[in-house]
Amino acid sequence: MKVSLFTAVAVVTLLTPRFINAATRPELASKPAWQWTSADRIAARFDRTKIRERVLRAESAQPLSSQTLSHASNGVAPHFADVIDGREHPELFFPHELFEPMMKFAFVLDDPDYRASLSTHAAEVGLPADFWIRLSVVSAPYIDDLRQQHERVVRLQGASREEIQRLQAAENAAAASRCADRSAALRAARKEFGSAFLRLLYTYIAPGQSITYAPSDDPTTSADDTERLVAAEEGCK
Repeated sequence: MKVSLFTAVAVVTLLTPRFINAATRPELASKPAWQWTSADRIAARFDRTKIRERVLRAESAQPLSSQTLSHASNGVAPHFADVIDGREHPELFFPHELFEPMMKFAFVLDDPDYRASLSTHAAEVGLPADFWIRLSVVSAPYIDDLRQQHERVVRLQGASREEIQRLQAAENAAAASRCADRSAALRAARKEFGSAFLRLLYTYIAPGQSITYAPSDDPTTSADDTERLVAAEEGCK
């Protein structure tokens, strides 16, 4: 598995909940985001009509209207292949896409203010007072993976071309095991804390996340990649 150290999706973590549940199918309209299955997320995330609506909303930065849709259908090609905003569509994220940024902020960047603020929300969804300690125990191998990845990124600064190549090779070699460790840590956290853990991710982490896909002729960078998402969720087996 090849993962570029130079390729990243910009995310901003917010600690104020802005939870809006929007679903593709009527039967999912009242279903909380943390209760969606992988099949639910795939169906909604790759619905062509919904993708178009998300792109148009991002292009206009305003609520969609039938007039906007009609006008855009004859307009210039969009700047985005897709835009997934957790403030509007938390249900479209897979758990691993929310778990990773939370773990990076909490244990790699080691931000005590982040953990303290999120602890309040953790209590609100029914998680225990020792949540962070217990999470660090069941996720220890994955946390170590993330710290090693962060060290490689830091070492890129001022690195020679040869050193960059070595760092990239190390990242490629570590990607598959990190994916497997992430999946194992997520399963362990769900077993340790039950549904409250997913409630935390979807209520307080998802609204601070966004993914933007640029149009590309390269199928390996396509947003329309269900196999990649499912494989990542299952540990890149």
